[in-house]
Amino acid sequence: MHNPIPPPPLNHSENGEPHDSTKPAASSSPIFRGIVFGWITFFAMLAVIIIGGNYTEITDLHFVWDLRVNLFLTAVTVITRVTVTIAGVMVPSILAGIIAFDQKPILRGTGNSLSILLEASISRNLFSTIKSCLKPGNFRKVAFIIASILVWQYATYAADLFLHVTANGRTQRLPGPVIQSNRTLSISDDCTEDFTYSDSCGLSETVATQSIRDSTRALRVYQNSSDTLQIWRADGGIYLLQSAPPEKAYSYSGSGIFLKPSCEVVSNICKLTAVSGARTSYDCPKSLWSASGDLFNTAYVNVTTKSYNPATKNYTALNPIHAIISIEINGEMQKHDSGFVHEVHASLYAIVLHCQMLAHRIEYTITLGSLEAKFLSNFTNPQLLVIGSASNRWTQRVAFDTEDVAWQGNSQLFADALAQKWAQVTLAAFSGAVKEGEKGYLYYPEVNKDQTIAPFSSVIVYLLVINFPFLIFASLGLFSFCDVKRDSWIISEFFCRPQRLLCYSLIEKHHVGDLCSTTLKEQENQFAKFECQVGFIEGHFGLKKSQNI
Repeated sequence: MHNPIPPPPLNHSENGEPHDSTKPAASSSPIFRGIVFGWITFFAMLAVIIIGGNYTEITDLHFVWDLRVNLFLTAVTVITRVTVTIAGVMVPSILAGIIAFDQKPILRGTGNSLSILLEASISRNLFSTIKSCLKPGNFRKVAFIIASILVWQYATYAADLFLHVTANGRTQRLPGPVIQSNRTLSISDDCTEDFTYSDSCGLSETVATQSIRDSTRALRVYQNSSDTLQIWRADGGIYLLQSAPPEKAYSYSGSGIFLKPSCEVVSNICKLTAVSGARTSYDCPKSLWSASGDLFNTAYVNVTTKSYNPATKNYTALNPIHAIISIEINGEMQKHDSGFVHEVHASLYAIVLHCQMLAHRIEYTITLGSLEAKFLSNFTNPQLLVIGSASNRWTQRVAFDTEDVAWQGNSQLFADALAQKWAQVTLAAFSGAVKEGEKGYLYYPEVNKDQTIAPFSSVIVYLLVINFPFLIFASLGLFSFCDVKRDSWIISEFFCRPQRLLCYSLIEKHHVGDLCSTTLKEQENQFAKFECQVGFIEGHFGLKKSQNI
């Protein structure tokens, strides 16, 4: 019977205290460092995910962060590089853990298999790793672990690239802090129902003249260049609103007026006829208020829904406002439909339209250029009378501004264009009755926030590739503590640290205890006692060592 191998002797430290050489200094081991760094990195990434999740929105299967896309992708790149680097640091601890878990610390195989495995474990070369996985022997389990770590690193880079390709940046327009502002449009309430010989709500209507008291303001409103009022076309009509705030606003609100006009061609119904000379007349049926007349002016608006009550000596208006509009167009038309009548003299064409205009008071909110309006109470009768009177001001300007449409010869197209201009000039003429109110309204300045948008799939794939293998390998490294003799540590360091081969070649005196239990750190301490010379010695390249105590 063979005698059992005696335990290795106790060595003494510098202060004379004995210590057991079979217990390596764990804190200096790359295995211990790999375990510590692995778990620290894993929990750090979990903390990053939890913190990032608190600032994440999910919309339409996309993750959204309030972060510039280049900063987001930089953070992803840093996380990827740290993960891949720590994966390399964890290799010794993972190998030690799998050897301890397998409980077979002795690995056998051919010298060629060992050589290829050493090359794969040190260089982490893909080709060497594949070759080591194909070699026979139980070295393959170590090779498979190295290959799995290598695959994990490549998969991490692939997931990083996938996230880089699919992530996009955008600028989100958001409301800023609320700002108080007086933005209410109010309409004069001093309009009168009997204003034949007096001023009413900014209009002057007398026997001799029909005019606008503040023509400059009305012209600016018509041209949409006013500092306080603006024209807005939407919903098939014309809005008169307060002008936008001085700074770029996310949203603002106020009150205003909405006119929805429409016109139809009634030249045939009203028997529009070129009689002789400069006379072109029309005569509408009773259904159109029996309106009739001769076209002596370029444009004339005959409001047909205003009526006078002799008993009360007051006028009454209707909503919507109805009018018969007759217009002369000066210019040559190559082709035209029956809505236009060629007059006898020169190149004049006449047309008669029946138009109506529905008037509303509104409150509105404009958000990012989108208008939402809510109808309020109707206009009073005096206010409707003023609107009707305003609709026949500046009608010549309406005719001039729509001539280019008339020359196309399509009477309905011309009627639609004229309806919009008619409503616009009505609001301009009526603007004398409009003033800024005293009630405060709010507006929100626009704040631009850079955001990153990434698809749900790419983010989930990246998080799984980063974290799930990390958890498995970090847990596997913990099994290395199960081996009391730390054989798995020595074997793992042998595969992962090429310095060990150099140490063995220099240390001549060693025993079984040194081979099985002495840690790499202790061997490096022994190696420090030698002075090494590498070069040509007696004609041959080799290593010369001399003891340096």
